[in-house]
Amino acid sequence: MAAGEKVIEVRDVWKRYGGTPVLREISTSLSGGEVLGLIGANGAGKSTLMRILTGAEHQDEGSVTVLGHDGFATPRQAREAGVARVAQEIQLVGDQSVADNLLLGRFPSRLGVLQRRRLLDRAAATLEEVGLAVDPRREVERLTPVEQRLLTIAQALVVR
Repeated sequence: MAAGEKVIEVRDVWKRYGGTPVLREISTSLSGGEVLGLIGANGAGKSTLMRILTGAEHQDEGSVTVLGHDGFATPRQAREAGVARVAQEIQLVGDQSVADNLLLGRFPSRLGVLQRRRLLDRAAATLEEVGLAVDPRREVERLTPVEQRLLTIAQALVVR
């Protein structure tokens, strides 16, 4: 998206769980090139709003536009459009390789046989995008906490 072009637009969004409002008339927008911080107490609805933006939840009222889409029906639709969420908690499989964690469940194969070279090449290219200079064959538990965080960001870049 070009700088200044609307990337996210949220208008009068409400979300209730069992009749209890979690989000009330939330409105905000984000344009290309902008950075937006979402700050609030526990239970303020930050995660709920992120789940709505990434298709994991749906608002009860209001409108959401993300990258020109009127919301997403599923997280998969969001990922295919280039929208992903990086969780605060790092969720990696420590005794597996960086490449295995990066492409977990999306291994390149041909006739049911894993194509290890393609896996490693794709992992290396994605790691380069986030500036993580580690061997894709390295076990995740041997990464520093910063490297593990960069790996979770790289996971978000890989379209499922």
